[in-house]
Amino acid sequence: MIRYILAREGDCMLLVAASLAFFPSPRVDSNSMPCRQIRKRKLPPSTAEKKARFVRDLWMKHNHCHPLERATLFRTVKEDCGFGGKVLYPGSYVDIHASVVFDDVVYVDTDRKAKRFFSSPDIVRGLVRGHRQKDKKASFRFSFHPNDYMQPLPYPDGFFDGLISLYAGPISEFCSRYVKKGGYLLVNKSHGDVALAALNSQWVLVAVLVQCASPPSSTKPSKLAVVRQDLESFLEPKRQTDKDITRETLIQSQTGVKYKKEAVAYVFEKK
Repeated sequence: MIRYILAREGDCMLLVAASLAFFPSPRVDSNSMPCRQIRKRKLPPSTAEKKARFVRDLWMKHNHCHPLERATLFRTVKEDCGFGGKVLYPGSYVDIHASVVFDDVVYVDTDRKAKRFFSSPDIVRGLVRGHRQKDKKASFRFSFHPNDYMQPLPYPDGFFDGLISLYAGPISEFCSRYVKKGGYLLVNKSHGDVALAALNSQWVLVAVLVQCASPPSSTKPSKLAVVRQDLESFLEPKRQTDKDITRETLIQSQTGVKYKKEAVAYVFEKK
């Protein structure tokens, strides 16, 4: 009895298998399939997408820390002090605000993120063009060197019209040679570079930039005023010990000197 039932079950299975083989399987309409079955798998981002995301994210982070205040500074010295032409920007990191204002900028930095940032020049160019104001269609150029600015750069002496020194060490000490006579140095007092420039006989202070008061509710960057009178008072140290400071001690300590009169930045002209 048991053997007969098993045989019958086996016959049924064979019959069923034969009937399935005889009739072809129907086509499956993709439109009628559930969404979870036809949904395409999300592909990982391409190399180009990763580069673009890295550049934009790093720029947004930097721009959040310096919300267009650098562009305001650069635009002020360009319009009111004649700063421009070929500009050298050592220790720039990814501060492309300089290219938002100036048409020819050379960036120099040893930072690995900066090197990776500038390795995508087309993406950087798009960011710059998006932040330019009236002259979005104007041509501009920039380049990046992953060099230590304290070492010789691949440019002859007197090649540049302007030099920028912002929060990056004693730039005026090592890069003044690349600025032509009549060129300018834009510098702030970080790392003692204003004091170094003041001690250097080839630089003459011609202007300082001070911050104008703005309404507390204003979200726009504060305007800057250019001062050309009584400039020596902006170089008078607060501390008595700083009055006898020397070039050697400034380079060694790289500590900014506090002055009695505050200024956002200083503009020196090369004699």
